[in-house]
Amino acid sequence: MLNNYLQSTGEAHLLSWEFSQSGPEHQATHTAVAKLRGYPVSEGSATTRAVARQIAAFHFLRQRRQI
Repeated sequence: MLNNYLQSTGEAHLLSWEFSQSGPEHQATHTAVAKLRGYPVSEGSATTRAVARQIAAFHFLRQRRQI
């Protein structure tokens, strides 16, 4: 959904992701930061990297009032 939105606005090529992990390996918290033009625009944290990325995408779309 995020990629579709960014393609429609011509900004898809400006999106990048940064990932980090904290806590013990068996209970890690993954954090994903969505960056547009190199600037952080949203963040999400979860028990998996994929879900953290989905949360960050959701927050970005919500900020842009797309959902």
